[in-house]
Amino acid sequence: TLQNDTFASFFWFPGENSHYNTAAAVLITIVLLCVIVGTIVGNILVCVAVCLVRKLRRPCNYLLVSLAVSDLCVAILVMPMAMLYEILGNWPFGPVFCDLWVSFDVLSCTASILNLCMISVDRYYAITKPLEYGVKRTPRRMIFCVFLVWLGAACISLPPLLILGNEREESHCVVCQNF
Repeated sequence: TLQNDTFASFFWFPGENSHYNTAAAVLITIVLLCVIVGTIVGNILVCVAVCLVRKLRRPCNYLLVSLAVSDLCVAILVMPMAMLYEILGNWPFGPVFCDLWVSFDVLSCTASILNLCMISVDRYYAITKPLEYGVKRTPRRMIFCVFLVWLGAACISLPPLLILGNEREESHCVVCQNF
């Protein structure tokens, strides 16, 4: 263990407040980086496929692209900092980035959930009222549905930041738990 302690003290990774030893931190980091990269690549492929394939450029797929964008936001804006926060055991980015990170986290996760709900409602109407709903599912209405999803997500994520503030200490950053 002396060699392991010397190795750990030589490098800053994983940090003195980490719950993991160096080997576990490296393994967890590799796994989480694979998840992040896979999420980014997969959601970019969804967006590219809908944009490039003419048969996929239909109003019913607008919500799928919106879902892919919200999940892409999670992968780019939330997951890397969450990974570092988990591995290091403390929040190294300061209070401004804490507020931004928490807001992006709640916004993109809420948008993802609301996109799934809107897709479910869309599919429900497409199955139960195929003739009526097929005519009503216009590009304009689907763009409005996407707008409602993101507006709802913003209305949920911004009040904690603007009104209540996030709970943060010098080394911790969490979403406001005030109900």
